[in-house]
Amino acid sequence: MSVGRCGAPLLAGHRTPGDVHRLAQQMAEVLVGRRAPEVLRNQVTVPVREELRRLRGTVGCAMAPRLARVFHQPLGASGVEASAVIDCDRRSRVFAFRLRREGGRWVCTRLETDRGH
Repeated sequence: MSVGRCGAPLLAGHRTPGDVHRLAQQMAEVLVGRRAPEVLRNQVTVPVREELRRLRGTVGCAMAPRLARVFHQPLGASGVEASAVIDCDRRSRVFAFRLRREGGRWVCTRLETDRGH
């Protein structure tokens, strides 16, 4: 087994799954106000959708948000914890989220941002 710089084992398949990356991009678009949270109703739980409604447009970004990085860490057989860095203008923002596998798709069950509550 290979190890990383800090001696921790590297994850098999270390690339973030494409559907997790796409969901992160869509949530970033909600946070900057370019997408309605309701569009994600099948991909987020009700509490996450309510949090996205509350946070919609709170990340200032004159242009379309671009994800600089998406990191993920498996949580058991059917879960993932991820974080994403949004490049907006001259500033970067970050958010973290948890996903679980439901019916062949990822559903976001928790969202945390660098914006205050």
